[in-house]
Amino acid sequence: MRYTVVALLLAVTAGGAMAAEVLSAADASVLLKKIATASRKQSYSGSYLHQHGAELATFRVAHVSDAEGELEKREPLEGAARELIPNNGQVSCYLPEPPANPAEVKRHALMKQFPALLNDDSVESSGYYSVKHLPNERVAGVDCQVLLLDPKDNLRYGHKLWFDASTGLLLKAATLNARREIVEQFAFTEVSVGSIERKNLKPRFAHRVDIFTPDKNRPDNARPRFDSGWEVRTIPAGYKVVRESKVAVGNNLTRVSHLWLSDGWGAVSVFIEAAQPAAAEPGQTKAPAVDSVRGPASPAGVLVSQGVVNVVSRNSPEASVVVMGDVPETVVTTIAASVAPRPQKTAASQ
Repeated sequence: MRYTVVALLLAVTAGGAMAAEVLSAADASVLLKKIATASRKQSYSGSYLHQHGAELATFRVAHVSDAEGELEKREPLEGAARELIPNNGQVSCYLPEPPANPAEVKRHALMKQFPALLNDDSVESSGYYSVKHLPNERVAGVDCQVLLLDPKDNLRYGHKLWFDASTGLLLKAATLNARREIVEQFAFTEVSVGSIERKNLKPRFAHRVDIFTPDKNRPDNARPRFDSGWEVRTIPAGYKVVRESKVAVGNNLTRVSHLWLSDGWGAVSVFIEAAQPAAAEPGQTKAPAVDSVRGPASPAGVLVSQGVVNVVSRNSPEASVVVMGDVPETVVTTIAASVAPRPQKTAASQ
C-alpha cells in the first residue's frame, strides 16, 4: 500500500508539471485578446474582493454591453458611499451629499476597473512575458482556465489570470513580485454573465461629479497634444508616454505638469513642479505643491513602497518631481532620474 501511495503522488506531481504548457506568442496573444475583449463585450454582474497589501475592499459591479454601447455601475461596499458610472466613455461619480472637495472625489474615483484590467496595450506587451497555461481552477463556482505571465526582465510584475473559457471573462487576477508572492489581487466572490436591464444601473444618489468627459466631436488624431514642457529621457523598455496634462495637487490645488506612462499592465504618474524664483524675503521659500515622500534614499531620490505601488521623489535645481506607479521600483527610479526640461524647438528644427 505504501508504494502504491508514493507512486500515485509521483504521478500527480508529474502530471501537474506537464500541465504547465508554455504558449507561443501567437497563442498567448489570442487568449489575452479574448480576455481583454470580454470585459467590454459581455454583460455581467457580481461582487468582488480587491486585496492590496494588507488592505481588503469589497465592490459590487454591473456591466451592460448592448446596441446602445457600454454602461456600468460600480460601488464600494465599505467606506464612503459612492457610485461610479461609466457610460460610453463618460465617467461620473454619484454621491449622497455634495462633495466638499470635488478634486478629492476624482482622485478616489481613479480605481482599477476589474475585470477590465487588460487592454490592447496589454496584449501588445505580452512579448515581455513567458506565458504559461496552468491546470484549471474554480473561481466563484466557475471552472476557469489559468494563465501565468512570467516577466522576462525586472521592469514589470508577474501576473496570474483566471478566466471563464466560454466567455473569456476575467474572474480573478493576481499580481506577483519577483519572489512569486501575491502583492495585489482581484477575485469575484459571485458573478452572473448574461442579459442585464439598463434601468437596474441607474444611480441612487443625486449629487454628480464628472470624472471624465470625452470629446466626441473630434477624432483622437485631430486633438493637439498637450506639451508639458518636460520629458523622460530614459523610458524603460515596453513603456511609453500615454498622456501629458496639467493637474491640481496639494492643499492649494497648485497646477503642476503630469506625464502618464504605461506598458499596458502598469501605470506610472510623473508629477513635476518647476522650481520657483527665490523668495522676496531672505530665508523664505515657497513650499512645493509636489511634496517629497519619506523612505530609503536611492540614487534617483527617496523611495517608498506599499504593495504593488512604488513612489520616488527627487528635488533638483530645476524641479520637484514625484513618480508613482504600480510597477517595480526599478521603473520609477529610472524615470525619476531622467525627468528633464524638454529642449525648446528652434525655427530651423520646426
